[in-house]
Amino acid sequence: MQLRLFPDPKPLVERLGPDFFRTLPTHPGVYWMKDAGGTILYVGKAKSLRQRLASYRVSNPDRMLRRTRRLLHHTVAIDWKSCESETEALQVEAAMLLELKPRFNRAGVWRGPPRRIVWTLDPDGLRMEIADDVAPGWHASPPFGAAARWIRSRLLRILWMGSRPDSDWAELPAGWFTSQVPVEARIHPWPPPGLDQDQFSTLLEALFSGSDDELLTWVESRQRSSASLFEKNLFRESVDTLREHFGFTPIAAPGSVASDPAPPPG
Repeated sequence: MQLRLFPDPKPLVERLGPDFFRTLPTHPGVYWMKDAGGTILYVGKAKSLRQRLASYRVSNPDRMLRRTRRLLHHTVAIDWKSCESETEALQVEAAMLLELKPRFNRAGVWRGPPRRIVWTLDPDGLRMEIADDVAPGWHASPPFGAAARWIRSRLLRILWMGSRPDSDWAELPAGWFTSQVPVEARIHPWPPPGLDQDQFSTLLEALFSGSDDELLTWVESRQRSSASLFEKNLFRESVDTLREHFGFTPIAAPGSVASDPAPPPG
């Protein structure tokens, strides 16, 4: 890395002042950057408004994309709105992106396909897929859009583990440990003892609607006590990510630290 004779520029600190960043709240929220004419250039959400916006203080060409540095160059004001949770912030951000379509946002500015998680239970077990339309004999979630893939992947992993409490993560079916579980995925046999088909569908629908997380509690109760700390933390992260997404209070894994990296525009 080449040494610099001059410090990296801080365009937002120069325009907004250091007190702006010091006095920002630490709770979740949505922020939007505006140019000199008041046009909104970029909309983002944060777990911590202070932490997220602090990441924009220094325009470092070695660590910041050119597109982001261009955004900072054009920004003369930043407004923000506090939210009760990151889930609420995500919803507010999504609505603003669809309405405003800021020039520096790429993702979320057009309404994509609904993307539902659909599932069916038959003698061969549990099938869970992603679809825009619901076929006869299948149950369906509300539309989740782009989030449907990672929700399904996490669900299938922990449901598979819950159905096999004596197994470990290394025994997951081929490809299931990657970021996205393969399109063709089935858990067999299903349901496990103590959980009938109708009860499972009722619990899954309650989770998807944000009214009850009993299904996740059931999955947690099935984790083997002899699991390694790594496996327990991996399991906890998967369960709590789903809890938080659907509006329930997550339980942080021991020793874990929440991160909130600043994304590039769009």
